[in-house]
Amino acid sequence: MEARVRGKLTEAPTEERDKESRRGILSNYDSWEEARRLARAAELFANRDIDLPGADDLAETFPLHFALLEGHEWLEEHHPEEIAAATRTVESYDRLLQALRLRDDQVAADYPLSPALGFVARSLLFLFIQLPLALVGTLLNWPTYRLVGAVAQRLVTEADTVSTYKLFAGFFFFPLTWLAEGAAVTWATGHLWTGLVTAVLAPLTGRSALYFAERASLLGHEARAFWLLKTRDRVRETLRRRRGRALAAVEGLVGLYAARPLGSQGSDSIGSASAL
Repeated sequence: MEARVRGKLTEAPTEERDKESRRGILSNYDSWEEARRLARAAELFANRDIDLPGADDLAETFPLHFALLEGHEWLEEHHPEEIAAATRTVESYDRLLQALRLRDDQVAADYPLSPALGFVARSLLFLFIQLPLALVGTLLNWPTYRLVGAVAQRLVTEADTVSTYKLFAGFFFFPLTWLAEGAAVTWATGHLWTGLVTAVLAPLTGRSALYFAERASLLGHEARAFWLLKTRDRVRETLRRRRGRALAAVEGLVGLYAARPLGSQGSDSIGSASAL
């Protein structure tokens, strides 16, 4: 499990950063809803044969997104009833995932016990080691973090652009905070070196606090999914049954697109991408 989620841990991504990445390809879709449906279809393909869960890498599913988009356009024109039925099936599964706050890869995975427990043990050790630095970083950076969020919320009316404003606001407010904290410590102690140390430690410990929060959040989500899918047989079977129907519906559409008459518009990219 640790190997599959290592990208998420080392790069410390957030849900907001993921939204920013997806926004870059949104212009190719008619709506957020269509983008979400095709993203779910891409995940169904990508997670067909996995043993352990892990956060989906956009780079891995990127070819599938666009291949399915290409096929989606042709199928809407030539097989509207089939694509409408598949859409309802995928949306039903997607709603269930959202209601239970689970990811598709968590449902598809088998969660072998030994690797799962190893991931928990290593995560707890990491959190224990990082805790002192994370506490200092939270103390030095949390007020400004909350201020940046409040400013972004007041300036932005569209929720999907809040993270962009937070980024730009952070470039301005955080350096000011670190300088102010360094100046305050210098004034309180009467020694310039203590202020310099504080100004240097503030961003470094803030990074530790960010990693701590990301790892703790990931551990919590994975532990919850493991417990839910291992102890609630009815929930697990319902999810996997819905998932199987959604995957079969998408595969049926792929089959229709692959069997289209020669000379029809479109390429074979959906077939090659789905084989990834």
